[in-house]
Amino acid sequence: MDVRARDAALERLRRLTLALVVSAGALVALFAGLAAKAFPGRQPSRASTPASPPRRVQAPTRRATPPPLVPVDSGGSAAAAPSPPPAAPTVTPAPPVVVSGGS
Repeated sequence: MDVRARDAALERLRRLTLALVVSAGALVALFAGLAAKAFPGRQPSRASTPASPPRRVQAPTRRATPPPLVPVDSGGSAAAAPSPPPAAPTVTPAPPVVVSGGS
């Protein structure tokens, strides 16, 4: 294959690519126009009717319920001692895990 034939083929490929890009853009514009016609959106409101200012609606405020009251011991009787914390985990001897190789 000689150089001129290769250059001619590359030029044809470049023109074909350009034509495909322009065609794709035209199709996007066409489908966008069709979608705009199919879904017209909202109608503009009439200017002849006086617009009333929007009313503020306050959401009802919700209050969190307070925690239940616990009676305070005046020190006359000893309160129950809290339970001791659980024992710490112990270390057990185990052979090391060896992973070699790929997946």
